[in-house]
Amino acid sequence: MGRKKVKIDYDTVKNLAKICCTQEEIASVLGCSVKTLQRRRQFNKAYQDGLNDARATAAMEVSRERKHYHADISR
Repeated sequence: MGRKKVKIDYDTVKNLAKICCTQEEIASVLGCSVKTLQRRRQFNKAYQDGLNDARATAAMEVSRERKHYHADISR
């Protein structure tokens, strides 16, 4: 008989990655080790998706700020 399989909520993983939590922080929240997370392909996908969402959001915010900056200068 082996260990009980740890359940991982991949929506939580993605949401934590979106706010730039580290893998160590996510493992702590989920109550497991980083190695346990890294062995799961679905974790890696959810983590990467969250980071990509964070990057896209940051890029949109920078673009928005540039537009406001240029609008302010031209006045």
